[in-house]
Amino acid sequence: AVVSTQSTGDEDITKLRCINGHVSPTKTVANFCETDLSFNCMKVYAADNPFTLLDTSHFIYTCVKPGLNCKTMYDTYLKNAPEGSYCEECDRKYNGCNAEGQNELYEQAFGGKQVE
Repeated sequence: AVVSTQSTGDEDITKLRCINGHVSPTKTVANFCETDLSFNCMKVYAADNPFTLLDTSHFIYTCVKPGLNCKTMYDTYLKNAPEGSYCEECDRKYNGCNAEGQNELYEQAFGGKQVE
């Protein structure tokens, strides 16, 4: 597991920081959550409903924790979502891994640039 932190010397490196929030075509809300290193960060994408006039696609970013993981998201939230929807947990664990390559979202959540 790779965990990157902007170390100040007293940060608790036993926690993983994940982007926590949602992004839709009209709104972005992003901060962060912390989870134990035994858990992970996840990203959920709900595809646009082709039967609505407005773009309903959105991303949800959060920490995996007991009772909240991709399996529970598929069983509850995504089973009736439009085709193309998905849930994924980070392959490699590092702070903000669930928003990899999304620098603006990372900066909004953490107040700094993404460093792996």
